[in-house]
Amino acid sequence: MNESISNQIVEKISKSKRGEIFFANDFVKYGTADNIRQVLSRLEKENLIERLAHGIYIKPKQDSLLGTIYPSIEEIANEIAKRDKVRIVPTGVLALYLLGLQPRFP
Repeated sequence: MNESISNQIVEKISKSKRGEIFFANDFVKYGTADNIRQVLSRLEKENLIERLAHGIYIKPKQDSLLGTIYPSIEEIANEIAKRDKVRIVPTGVLALYLLGLQPRFP
């Protein structure tokens, strides 16, 4: 059974494109949280995936000159927002910048 869980997770990751972000919860249908954590840890040691943060993994993009290319913090935040079904709204200086305005400082 444990090997079956591992095979299912590896298959799902192998079918994904490079640079795709995964959450440990994406694999909940394959087994228990402990089993999933063990499989993801093993896959990380085998360099199939990399851990970005607790429960957040990526199938890394590789470049011959730059090495591993990681997603930006904004891309990770957008994936978390998509997972949690929430909307991220910029405020303050970032909102002004995105609108093409310059903030005025005293």
